[in-house]
Amino acid sequence: YCRLLNFEAPVLRSAVMSAVLLGARLYDERSDPLTSLSVAMMVILAWRPLDLFHVGFQLSFLAVLGMFTLGDRFNNLYGKVMRHRKRNRHVDKSVAALQATVSATAFTAPVMINTFHGFSLIGILFSPIACLIIGILMLYGMAIMPVALLWMPLAQFLAMPLSWGSQLFIQLTDAVASLPFPAVRSASLGGVGLVLSYAALLLCTRYVRVKKRLLRLTAIALTVAVITGLSLYSQQMDKRDVRYTLFSSGKADAAVIED
Repeated sequence: YCRLLNFEAPVLRSAVMSAVLLGARLYDERSDPLTSLSVAMMVILAWRPLDLFHVGFQLSFLAVLGMFTLGDRFNNLYGKVMRHRKRNRHVDKSVAALQATVSATAFTAPVMINTFHGFSLIGILFSPIACLIIGILMLYGMAIMPVALLWMPLAQFLAMPLSWGSQLFIQLTDAVASLPFPAVRSASLGGVGLVLSYAALLLCTRYVRVKKRLLRLTAIALTVAVITGLSLYSQQMDKRDVRYTLFSSGKADAAVIED
């Protein structure tokens, strides 16, 4: 599977983490999610060190890190709230999917803002649905692959619903993306804002040993205040004149935007 997708960082990360998880089960050992994630990072960077500077690599690892840390906090809080209440399996799964999406979005948002000057809001609600649809399409596709080895015409016939489903999914994604306010636009956070953003996020997790709740909340509030101040200052600086230059060289055009 990794070879089919050209050993892209997100796919390789999943494969290495799966190997660690299955290896632990094979030897009756307990696997730790953060350790598995760290092993995957070391393997990829040992093979391709420059992947560290690729946005795809960064977003893939940050999303999973968010699910393991901030998602862990959400799961803990949800467990406390529902401790003495009757639980519904479908509700629990829906809440878990939403928690994973919110956690992943929170940890990838700073890099998304610095790189693309914005992040998706509608994706928080649509991502769990998208993951469910993609999972169904992938399982169906994997079931058809052995048939293709036996008789290709039959496999092509069976793959028609898969093709239709994929097209419908793309149309659904386009429709969701066209809804009002699908994304938030923001000025770049800069290096300092990026570091402070992740400091605030880590303070929200259970991996920081600050037992006093008031001290933790104060630290988070101060960090968010500094990030907000830096963002407002950056936006004021961005209100300077923007210059647009178009170069024409016969059959080709090149545009330069300076802010």
